[in-house]
Amino acid sequence: MFVVVLLLLLWPIVEIAVFLQVVQWIGVLDTLGLMLVISLGGAWLVKRQGVGTLARMRRELDDGQIPTGPMTDGGLLALAGFLLLVPGFVTDVFGLLLLLPPVRFLTRRWLGRRFRVRTRGRTPRPPTGYLDIDEGHPPRREPYRPEPPELLP
Repeated sequence: MFVVVLLLLLWPIVEIAVFLQVVQWIGVLDTLGLMLVISLGGAWLVKRQGVGTLARMRRELDDGQIPTGPMTDGGLLALAGFLLLVPGFVTDVFGLLLLLPPVRFLTRRWLGRRFRVRTRGRTPRPPTGYLDIDEGHPPRREPYRPEPPELLP
């Protein structure tokens, strides 16, 4: 939690420092133009790769498989699009990195390992309610409803 708060505090400072350094190197108008070109080009690349990811997802669904890889890629592409639209060169670098398939593959693998580690050893919560089984009827789950308290005269 401390790391997240630290990153949220440092991120704008780093973005401003990098922006000012680029302004010193190439000028204000060129810097703004570069940011605009990166944002528009990044949005176009995200759209193009997103269409390919949707096609892979459709192909895996048609084959009867669960498209976990393309779904994760779609989420990472959405994150890349967000990072490219947020003004700043540092976020643009991370967004452009996420557009590279090898980087997405490594990120997907890391997320898969991270998710497995976090869920290992957890026991499911017991269901609430009770199971009502009548002869001749399929079982149905009914929610637990406590009896109302008796009213005193």
